[in-house]
Amino acid sequence: MTVHFNSWATELAGEHRQLGHLIGNLRAWIDAGGTPRPDSSLLELLENLMAEVCEHMDFEERDCYLAPVQERMPSHFHEIEELRSEHDVLKSCLAEILSEVKSQPAVYSFRVKITPRIEQWLDSMRDHER
Repeated sequence: MTVHFNSWATELAGEHRQLGHLIGNLRAWIDAGGTPRPDSSLLELLENLMAEVCEHMDFEERDCYLAPVQERMPSHFHEIEELRSEHDVLKSCLAEILSEVKSQPAVYSFRVKITPRIEQWLDSMRDHER
């Protein structure tokens, strides 16, 4: 049992490191003022982040985190379901941002419009991970 827990904890720590790295890259893009248009660098950042977010949340949901917690603490059912619901919302919001970046014309005003939405998503993700 300890070996399984250690393996799971190591994998979860790796997931959090990778997710933190990608979020840091996106925050750096924002802090640098992005680019005059939503070019491939933003698109690539968002695509990589989307893939990692889905992988991370799937890892938490598949019998590695949420299910065992719910089994050991059935009284926390509503809190666990709220976390699952947050996963769905976070993935959906990021997917919308990604879709918008893919479909928008390359104009400076678009970056000005999309940056606050990205920042809001990043803040929501940070709050979720706390």
